[in-house]
Amino acid sequence: MFVAWNPKAGKTVVAPGIGVARKARLSASAIKEETILSVMLEDIERLQELSAKHPEAIGPIQGRLGAVRAKTVGNPPEVTELRRLAFNLSDQLLRARSGAQINEQEYARLARLVPQPSDPEIDFATKLKSFQDEIQRTLAKRTGQANEGPSVGDSKQHMGSEYVFDGSQWVKQ
Repeated sequence: MFVAWNPKAGKTVVAPGIGVARKARLSASAIKEETILSVMLEDIERLQELSAKHPEAIGPIQGRLGAVRAKTVGNPPEVTELRRLAFNLSDQLLRARSGAQINEQEYARLARLVPQPSDPEIDFATKLKSFQDEIQRTLAKRTGQANEGPSVGDSKQHMGSEYVFDGSQWVKQ
C-alpha cells in the first residue's frame, strides 16, 4: 500500500488502488498523478458539502459579491473555504496539465467543467458533478479499474456528422 502526504488535509492518505504488487509496477510520476487526482476528488466532495450548505454564495451576482466581501469585510469561514476550493480545483488542473499528467485534450475538456462561484447555482452543481465524474473516470483509467466507455466531451464522426458525448448519450452537433 502506498501512503502519500496530503498537504491540504494535513495528513497522510492511502493512494487508492495501489497495492504492493501494483506499486512495484508504477513509476513515481504515475503514483504522484494518482495521488493528485485523489486529492482533487476529496476537494470536490468537500466543495459539494459546502455548496449545498451555502447556496447563497453561488451565482452570477453572489459570486462577484463574495469576491468583493473577501477583499473588504471578509466572508464567513465556510464560504471562504468554498471559494478557495473552487479556485484551487482550477489551479490543480493547471498544475496537472503543466506536469504533463493529463494531455491537452483532456485538459481542455476538464477546464470547461470546473465550477466557479460566479456560475449560476444549477450550472455550478452540474459542472461540479460532471467534473467529479471525469476525475473519477480518469483515476479509474490510471488504476486499471476503468470501464472504457466514452468521456464527457469526446467526439466522433459517423456518416459525415459529428457527435459529442454529453455523459449519457452521443449528441449530433
